[in-house]
Amino acid sequence: MAGQPMALHVLQAVQASGRVDRIAYVGPTTPEMDALIDLHLQDSGRLLDNLAAGLEALGADGSEHGRALVITADIPMLRAEQLCDVMDQAESHPGAGLLYPVVPRSACEAEYPGVQRTFVRVRDGSFTGGNLFFFDPGLAVRFLPRLREVLAARKARCDWPP
Repeated sequence: MAGQPMALHVLQAVQASGRVDRIAYVGPTTPEMDALIDLHLQDSGRLLDNLAAGLEALGADGSEHGRALVITADIPMLRAEQLCDVMDQAESHPGAGLLYPVVPRSACEAEYPGVQRTFVRVRDGSFTGGNLFFFDPGLAVRFLPRLREVLAARKARCDWPP
């Protein structure tokens, strides 16, 4: 985007937020990206293996209090203010194990006309995911086996609703 890797824009938003202590990154980088990354990890080719490696590398195994933030590299329009808003919401719910923002279709399309997103329709409207997760790393460690099953199933053909 704008002649730069999408991930560079994401990393710049994270840095501009001033709210993230250390960044572990999985994937190819550029010198500009390297300057914003604390730990560069080898891509295992599997999302949850990368998550586990990142948590381990950061020492976020759930043994100490704290939360981890996972952001996909394909949201180059992320702004520091948006990230701060999510983190403020997470801090206002200290007992929550997971915070995952959902965005109403109307808000997404108003901000980014023509964007291609997957929307889920529920009783309250149509929503898309925010592509970032703020969570207790202990949950990921405990539930990785089940998360692997869920991730595998989300790509499988499904006849739901019946």
